[in-house]
Amino acid sequence: FGDDILETTEKQYWIDLPLYFRYGKALGKFRPYGYVGHSFNFLLNTQLASRYTDSNGDASAEQVIVEGADQDISYNRRVINRSVMAGAGLKIKTGKNFLLFDARYSVGFTNVSKGSYYAEGGNDLALGVSRYASHSNDLRVESLLITIGYVKPLY
Repeated sequence: FGDDILETTEKQYWIDLPLYFRYGKALGKFRPYGYVGHSFNFLLNTQLASRYTDSNGDASAEQVIVEGADQDISYNRRVINRSVMAGAGLKIKTGKNFLLFDARYSVGFTNVSKGSYYAEGGNDLALGVSRYASHSNDLRVESLLITIGYVKPLY
């Protein structure tokens, strides 16, 4: 498979439950803050799109392209992940409301991939292995979240 090309895109949908310590200070209309903590992450669904180009070892030969529908590979992923997170932000008072700027970085602890070569049920090779000559590597989820918002307190 040395000259072949494999392109994969995995889309994952998560719900995060962050628990953190936050420290802030009021400096007139500016309210800077920072926080660190732990997050529990729950995987809802994951889809894998693959495109495999078999070049037959000869650049001048006809290439064979293999594509298919997105595959649900949730069975080959761990549903619960843990991560550590840190962030900082700024709230700017505008009357009774606030403009919000926030940045958060999260690093996963858990290997999300179960690393199975077999399809759900365990008897046949997974489609990624048999059709695309591909297998999941070890994966950790890292994320950067940047938020710009408007806060309207309810008094």
